[in-house]
Amino acid sequence: MRRRGLARGAGAPVSRLVLGGLMIAIALACLGTPAAVGSGTGWSKPTKLAFVANPLVASTMPAVSCGSASFCATIDLAGYVLTWNGSSWDAPVKIDKPGNHLVDVSCASASFCIATDLAGNAITWNGTSWSKPVSVHKGARKPALLAVSCISASFCVAVDNEAGNALTWNGKSWSKPVHIDTHATGLSYASCASRSFCIAADEHGSAITWNGTSWSAPVKIDNSAKDPYYLDGVSCVSASFCMAIDGTGNTLTWNGSAWSTPVYVDPGFAGLGLFSVSCASSAFCVAVAAFGNVLTWNGSAWSTPVKIDKTRNDVADVSCASASRCIATDLAGNAMIYGP
Repeated sequence: MRRRGLARGAGAPVSRLVLGGLMIAIALACLGTPAAVGSGTGWSKPTKLAFVANPLVASTMPAVSCGSASFCATIDLAGYVLTWNGSSWDAPVKIDKPGNHLVDVSCASASFCIATDLAGNAITWNGTSWSKPVSVHKGARKPALLAVSCISASFCVAVDNEAGNALTWNGKSWSKPVHIDTHATGLSYASCASRSFCIAADEHGSAITWNGTSWSAPVKIDNSAKDPYYLDGVSCVSASFCMAIDGTGNTLTWNGSAWSTPVYVDPGFAGLGLFSVSCASSAFCVAVAAFGNVLTWNGSAWSTPVKIDKTRNDVADVSCASASRCIATDLAGNAMIYGP
């Protein structure tokens, strides 16, 4: 469903998005009330969500996931989660220690989500409450689980950044980590369309494919990115369609057998690139970029960037449950909703 352009070192993970969020968050300190969503079409105005504004823990929202048109969850790095019920946002709920830094969330439905953090923990939503953090990596070293993708309550994939591993969830427990990336580090994104098809992407421009049984070798699909973040996200809707983005404003499309060459779609933003992409179908995707901009894919071409966040905050993540419902979050704790 996510993610996010995070550059991480082994000892001190740092996000280029988060750094911008820190500068914004320093001036903010609030714990607001849930805000109702306005009616109408197109993108709503930014709505300030209740979040913990502590710049020391970077309380910005790096990820959002919609399990349906009437259920979404967004997390912040301070360990809080907020859920949307189709008309309003619930109050924030603390589910993790601030120092663990929640970084991703994936919702398969209104009754199942998994959130992951930089301390190697997974936290599960059952439709009513969140579980306690569960250590996915056993042992002293717990690599950062930077991305998770769930297609049901009985199948998810998570990837870590520090050891190049992937793990699968079977509905009851997590598998042991499987080393899938020859670069050792850099796995930052994952998207599953089914139990038998997932794509994991890394910061070296490579994609790795899951066929239901095993992972392929990394395949270099992006040689264009001069930015060290390389692939910044991937979203798969089927085994024959995925959309990937990189840190220099390019998109790449998977057609079931091969990846397209990179196509530059985000001009004029000083190489800041695209931050996240979410596809509801092969004919509808949304990518978010710097300075509050979004771009839309119609099945054959990308639109020009459209500013949806007048505050000029970078839009960090987006999730589309359908072609008529998307939610985007920015680095200052705002959410923008697309659709009626």
